[in-house]
Amino acid sequence: MSGLRLGDLILDSRRLAYIPSLRAVVCAGLPEALQVGIAGGLRGVLERVDGALAEYNPEFLVVLGSMNSASPTALGSAFAGMSRRWGKHAKLMFVATTPDPDARATAEALGGEVHHELVWGHYRFVEAEDLGNLEVQLLTISGSPHYAVKVGNRPFGGMKLPVFLKGLGRLTLPSMAPNASLSSVFQPALDRFDIFAVGHQRVLPLGKVRDIKPLKGIARGLPISKATLGARRRAPKAPLAD
Repeated sequence: MSGLRLGDLILDSRRLAYIPSLRAVVCAGLPEALQVGIAGGLRGVLERVDGALAEYNPEFLVVLGSMNSASPTALGSAFAGMSRRWGKHAKLMFVATTPDPDARATAEALGGEVHHELVWGHYRFVEAEDLGNLEVQLLTISGSPHYAVKVGNRPFGGMKLPVFLKGLGRLTLPSMAPNASLSSVFQPALDRFDIFAVGHQRVLPLGKVRDIKPLKGIARGLPISKATLGARRRAPKAPLAD
């Protein structure tokens, strides 16, 4: 596996996600990335998606994107290329808030589905949400103290912070870059910070998916707020067993 599995979600280092319960690979900006050409990193994009489909063998490929382009011909060619290369292995499902009518017709003619938003199982897929909301821009994932991120260049390898997060929130692709163009999602220049430790009074960006390692040795936890500490002290002790 090329990613980190947390509950019913695999965060893949190839800049996509896999949801086992839906058997769906989810990515953003794929049609835009397919229009960049060989010099712009097209081969790397194809290899990433090929590798993910070969590894997870999904039934569905969910693509988040605008489905609008200054060059409708190039966008149509991207859809056709996706259908030829991956349509036989997974059903293509596009999610776009305001898709171009011609692009929508092209995608549907090639056997894909187009949704303004997609509510499926416990998940809701949208092209974008309110970028002014800080919580929307953060990826909060369900974790445990069994994984940690190394922070700082200190003696003995730096300090380890365990990944403690409260539930699965929103996955924004590309996360922490709300103003980035969709064509940049798969580009190496895009810095993609996925992992956030949500403390009681603060949010700490910890690192990228590939930086997470199994926790070994001593790790320092996140600070506990005074309110939480006081509540713990006031809590009645459990009665002793007879």
